[in-house]
Amino acid sequence: MKIQFKHTALQYHNPITGEYDENYPEGNLFVEGKYEVCTTCDGHGHHFRSDLDENHMVDMMREDCDYEGIEDYYGGSFDQICSQCKGQRVVFSPILPKWAEDRIWDWHESERESRACRDAERRMGA
Repeated sequence: MKIQFKHTALQYHNPITGEYDENYPEGNLFVEGKYEVCTTCDGHGHHFRSDLDENHMVDMMREDCDYEGIEDYYGGSFDQICSQCKGQRVVFSPILPKWAEDRIWDWHESERESRACRDAERRMGA
């Protein structure tokens, strides 16, 4: 199965050769891949809300002797739809050509460096 894969790092690159080409401004590739079980929700389509644990809601329920609330929490009543697979339980894992992986890696590295430089400037008061 082929799907359309789009990434900013692939703009203006020929989808076959990977060379810079002004005729391809969109950065689209049609790639093959496979569906894999979502690792965020382990294929359930939903997961617990981390903000409830971060805010110690369960601890507060225990202090208030709200055993019904605790039972609901562990029973999944407070769960949310998975943010990764959007409830579909599987995610598409594309198989990219080596040149596309390299371009995307370089793009992310450049973004990390820019963010680090920007953060350093803010700490210096700029």
